[in-house]
Amino acid sequence: MFVQAPTAGVVPMVHAVVGGQPVSPGVVFVGRHDETERLLAALAPGDAASPVVVSAVAGMGGVGKTALARFCAAEAVKRDWFPGGAYVVDLQGYSPGGMVSGHSVFAPLLHQFGVPAKEVPGEPAAQAAVYDQTLRVLARQGQRVLLVLDNASTADQVKGLLPTTGDHRAVVTTRDTLAIPGARRLDLNVLTEVDAVALLDKALREHDPDDDRASYGAAVLVGVCGLLPLAVRIAAGLLADEPDTSCAELATELASTSTDAFTHGETKVAPVLTASIDVLAVRDPGAAQLLRLLPLNPGPDISTEAAAALGGVSVDVARTSLRALRQAHLINLVDRRWRMHDLVRRHLLDHMKDSDAFVRLLDFYMMTARAADAHLRALPGQSVPEDFTGRDQALSWFDAERANLVASVTSAKAANQFVHTMHLAFTIATYQLTWRRDFTEYLFVNQVALDACIKSGKRLGEGIAWNNMGRALREMNQHDEAVTAYEHALEIFREADEPARESLALSHLGVALGMLGKLDEALATHRHVLASHQETGDRHAEGIAWGNLASALRDMQRLDEAATAFGHARDMFQEIGDRHREGWTWNELGLVLRQQLEFDKAVTAFEHARDILQEVGDRHYEGVAWSNLALALTDLHRVDEALHCLREAAAAYSDSGDTDNAEAHQQLLEKIEALKKTTGS
Repeated sequence: MFVQAPTAGVVPMVHAVVGGQPVSPGVVFVGRHDETERLLAALAPGDAASPVVVSAVAGMGGVGKTALARFCAAEAVKRDWFPGGAYVVDLQGYSPGGMVSGHSVFAPLLHQFGVPAKEVPGEPAAQAAVYDQTLRVLARQGQRVLLVLDNASTADQVKGLLPTTGDHRAVVTTRDTLAIPGARRLDLNVLTEVDAVALLDKALREHDPDDDRASYGAAVLVGVCGLLPLAVRIAAGLLADEPDTSCAELATELASTSTDAFTHGETKVAPVLTASIDVLAVRDPGAAQLLRLLPLNPGPDISTEAAAALGGVSVDVARTSLRALRQAHLINLVDRRWRMHDLVRRHLLDHMKDSDAFVRLLDFYMMTARAADAHLRALPGQSVPEDFTGRDQALSWFDAERANLVASVTSAKAANQFVHTMHLAFTIATYQLTWRRDFTEYLFVNQVALDACIKSGKRLGEGIAWNNMGRALREMNQHDEAVTAYEHALEIFREADEPARESLALSHLGVALGMLGKLDEALATHRHVLASHQETGDRHAEGIAWGNLASALRDMQRLDEAATAFGHARDMFQEIGDRHREGWTWNELGLVLRQQLEFDKAVTAFEHARDILQEVGDRHYEGVAWSNLALALTDLHRVDEALHCLREAAAAYSDSGDTDNAEAHQQLLEKIEALKKTTGS
């Protein structure tokens, strides 16, 4: 039964809940086991002197707050917990027509409580007094009451409606975080995939018990719906109207259109989202403005600092606005980073106009990535930006922003921001190629940059992209393709009269030639590069050249010369303070010493390599050092120590993301341990 109050403005509706009606007609309810248990526990009767309990169920529009509240209200009625009745009041806090004021609800509720119309005063203040007195009388009579105050957008809407005494209960549903003293908060998130599929299936079978389309491709469809119950129910309605449409077909259609497509009859997603944003815009215009810009971030989440750059505001202002957005359940905070629901993002993008903000965001990513990259490359004594305290913090920033940086490269190119595309891709090269060794991902990023350079005529950038591509291809054992890439880079650097870059590309080319077995060509190339750096006096580059020359000599089995060359490289890196390359060189020297059957010296070299690489945080090459140390210890028949090294190698490889090497070492370890058990040795 619905009762309308005879007051001006928006008319409130009060629904008396009766057993057997879990939620409003046409709304299917599934899942939410934990949330249901928590809310029912709050509604359960306590002792007669217990205070009023208020539960605030909050979440984004369409997430199912009303369905949960009504379901629990009906369950409480079935359990005879509320002899005085349970009532749902729609406060329409997000209605385009305006919200229901709290004082306009007194009369309808008093009518429902059985107060004769002639005893209900006309003035709101007098109604409030009668309302409070009636609840007190009901409490003394044991007539426990449950109030579901649905869709409240402000605390003022519910303040006067909350019981002040007795064992009554109240549930407030809202899209915001309301300041209700003492309220138990229950934040409602989207459904799990399993529950979303169950909701789709149940809604379809309500129309046709034999409709089993949710058994095929439903996971993709509910994923497009963002696991939002409202969107899933709309999808079910669309499928019910079109029996020949599969879940996969509808998913493809909905994924390629605006949120306006999530419409079935009067049930729509877009107006729900618009209403939430409109309420926010009135309450906090600054937060609403930042919200409209957040979808410009191309990655899955955003930091407070990046959001500040996007909005063109200070970090403190951005943080305040982001908290307001979280309290409005329009974004979430996950691991100290801000995330937006996919449908909210899509809805905002449909109305996006600000391109300047995107450029501000790209500037932020580019400049911060440059600062972080400087820390990854820095040698002792070199000045570095103060944005980071050191290499570890810079690496952590790269790890946190990795998805955003990769997505920004492609988004920048799509927006014809070619300079940003190029510089972002080049700035993350050291991070991805040296520290995280994700060659496949970087090959994709670099190809985007190469295309942007060609399209914009950035010839030098094209050469850098070819050189980076060669590095990735070489690490992926595509050596012929790597040689071709380096040759392109060399041609461009010579044409641009860039001798330093030319030497770098030539050095890389020599390594690739060596990997192809063209050892004489590789040796000649490295000797040429070495002489060039000795002439210019670049000691760091000379050290790299000595190391590359040593590798070629080792491959040619000229072991004494290789050991001497590696010694030169190591000494130079020690002198300069490049601990990373010093660790790598100790490892390479250990390989030569092992080939020379100098096993004790090899063990010492690998231990130096392990310790240094552990110190600088390069888990991949630390794993290489552990693995090589295990082999050298085996040569000395120190089997138990070798097994320990294999375990450490597997762990280091696993931490670095090198699953193939991690699994190979783990399998080898298991075979050796099984053999030891069998032989008893």
